[in-house]
Amino acid sequence: MHPGRPVAATLTTGLIWAVRRYPLAFVGYIEFENVAVGLTAWTVSFACQEVLLSWLRVRSGSAWTASLAHGGNNMMLALLVGFLLPDVDVLAVTVLITAPLAVLAAWVLATGRLRP
Repeated sequence: MHPGRPVAATLTTGLIWAVRRYPLAFVGYIEFENVAVGLTAWTVSFACQEVLLSWLRVRSGSAWTASLAHGGNNMMLALLVGFLLPDVDVLAVTVLITAPLAVLAAWVLATGRLRP
């Protein structure tokens, strides 16, 4: 996908990653009060995560680093924030998680760090 264009490939992968998970918002995995806004926030979150995971793969030269980071993200970040903020709206938690990821992803993109 998008040979020689790592930013386009990364953002396309992030979009595919998000859309593939949209059904989870309709089966009780995650419950957004406003589904359209929630899925938009989720898409931004996934795109930011994909930028960071791609950067880890490029920097380490291995898919293992990104895989471990992805697993750690799933098990620690989301569960920990959800546990620490149980009474906070799901959308607010998503935005709280996404904000620092967006800053880091913007830095990766702005500095051209996705180039191998």
